Amino acid sequence: MPDGGLVEVDLATGTVTTLLREDDLGFDLSAAAGLGDALVLLGVGFAVDGPSRLLCCDLATGAVTAGPTSEGWLVDAVAGDTTASWVERHGFAGDRADALLAVDPATCAVEGGSTISPSRPYARLAWVPE
Repeated sequence: MPDGGLVEVDLATGTVTTLLREDDLGFDLSAAAGLGDALVLLGVGFAVDGPSRLLCCDLATGAVTAGPTSEGWLVDAVAGDTTASWVERHGFAGDRADALLAVDPATCAVEGGSTISPSRPYARLAWVPE
């Protein structure tokens, strides 16, 4: 059931502008990471046991590119210098390991990743530039 979205708040005037609504996206939004004019969105479909989704938005043109879906949970998006990273969680059971992944926001293609041990359910990512 859509119940939210992404808004922009002008701190000087208090004006709130809706950028994206969950019913327009087609999924429950769980995380967002901005890189200049690009926005990487993570979420899960409205249906029970639906796949997690990745979308990349070009805020300058309004173009939206769908990335890969996953049966895991895509969580904790964080913006880096040129890519956005997130954790794909599969839990302690199952045949796939949790992973730390990165996406090119211009193409919405996964650029790489590394397997990580099952993470704590509420752990958070942080970007630390070199």
